[in-house]
Amino acid sequence: MNKNEWYQVGEDIKKQVQHAIDTNDFSELSKSIGETVNHAANDVGKSLNDVGKSINDIVSEATVSFQQGMKQSHEKEPDNKRQKWERYNGSVYYGKPNVRPNPKLFSATPPGSISGGFCMLLGFGAMGIATLTAVYNGLGILIGMESVTALSLPVTAMVAGGALGTYGTGVRNRVERYQRYVELVKDKLYYSIDELAERTGKSKRFVRRDLKCMIKKRMFLQAHMDKQENCFIASDSMYEQYMLTQNQYEQAQIEKKAEEADTTDSKVTKILEEGREYIRIIRQCNDEIPGEEMSEKLDKLELLVTRIFARVEESPELAPDLQKMLHYYLPTTQKLVEAYRELDKQNLEVKNVSDTKKEIEKSVDTINMAFEGFLDDLFRDRAWDIQSDISALNTMLKQDGYLKSDFEKGEKE
Repeated sequence: MNKNEWYQVGEDIKKQVQHAIDTNDFSELSKSIGETVNHAANDVGKSLNDVGKSINDIVSEATVSFQQGMKQSHEKEPDNKRQKWERYNGSVYYGKPNVRPNPKLFSATPPGSISGGFCMLLGFGAMGIATLTAVYNGLGILIGMESVTALSLPVTAMVAGGALGTYGTGVRNRVERYQRYVELVKDKLYYSIDELAERTGKSKRFVRRDLKCMIKKRMFLQAHMDKQENCFIASDSMYEQYMLTQNQYEQAQIEKKAEEADTTDSKVTKILEEGREYIRIIRQCNDEIPGEEMSEKLDKLELLVTRIFARVEESPELAPDLQKMLHYYLPTTQKLVEAYRELDKQNLEVKNVSDTKKEIEKSVDTINMAFEGFLDDLFRDRAWDIQSDISALNTMLKQDGYLKSDFEKGEKE
């Protein structure tokens, strides 16, 4: 029925109701409306049958034309270039074998190909019939011929039919997307999610979830996603090759990290050995220098250097911070201390010797101050962590009521 015919049905029902009101005779109203609605429903059914017949006729004619065209094309081609009929999972494909989808990878009749259309037809058809019934019962309620409960069944049928039809539409849409994916991946058998999203006009998240659903439903027969879910792989053999490459890469990364760790450990070990050697030299020079004032300075220097390297031994990640100390400060310090020792062995009360020794003593004081600052820097991160822990502990104690807040202390004062 077209739009005008539906409008006419509405006008007929309206006239019947108005006539009953005008004549105050409702005895025949229900029967009249029922006949009108039944007649409309019969017309709908007849139209659906006619549409079905028309579709069947069109499909039959198209099939015959297609087969005739293929036969003529087949007869015209030379034998050495003749294409062959290929049967693929129950469906017939015509063309070169290397362009058709691989039957071991892609389903020719994926789940939903038939059931989706059936659900659409059944669901929306039931919804249409239920809608007509609801209209009929609703008019009966208006004129007092039906109770409100008469609408419960048709309304339920409308909702159920609409849900079924919507579900069928979703299934059919998924089948269409599947066919689009197959067209894109059938040649190289892998595709990045970014490219698929761009080619299909969907988001990467949608494409990723869509493909995972299709793999689960066995629409793709051998498909996989890579570990990061950034690439779609259509065949088991290609996925095995990917996994082999991935495992080799991961193993290489593990070996690289282990090598870097070994290198770091060896570097730290070397740094600590160099530090112990400098400490030994400072102690040896100190033992050979009799002066108490210089000896105190060297005691402090030895203590600072010992603590610095002990801190690095506790936290090897700090080792790179010692590079400048090892390459400049300690070698220079060693030279100054050894020079002082040699001058002190001369036992000469010469002005130049005395002045030089005093300058070295001042330099050792300066070096000690620098090493104190360096040691403080090494403990700074640890101090911050301790302060953060103390602050967090105090906050928790205050929240639990074991410590008074700063506000409460202020009020008390």
